[in-house]
Amino acid sequence: MDEQAQEEFPGRLLHQACLHNNHELLGQLLIHIEKDNINVPDPVGRPAVYTAVSAHSAKCLILLLKNGAQPDVKFKKFNGMVSLLRMLMKRKEV
Repeated sequence: MDEQAQEEFPGRLLHQACLHNNHELLGQLLIHIEKDNINVPDPVGRPAVYTAVSAHSAKCLILLLKNGAQPDVKFKKFNGMVSLLRMLMKRKEV
């Protein structure tokens, strides 16, 4: 996948809002233009809920879950599967 394709993908704005802990922007995106992309993974295969947890953004995570993000999403990490629940258990802030 080329660099441009990695930068542009459905749901990219959701991931960016979570990455920067911007729950106000995330809320607006979910109301207006990105609702249908809530469970779309990034080019590496990580859903927005993963991005929110990785960024220590509890408010973004809550917004995503309240708006229909799948809490049981699994994603590839290294050579196995790591559930969102397992990742949450590692984060005291969430």
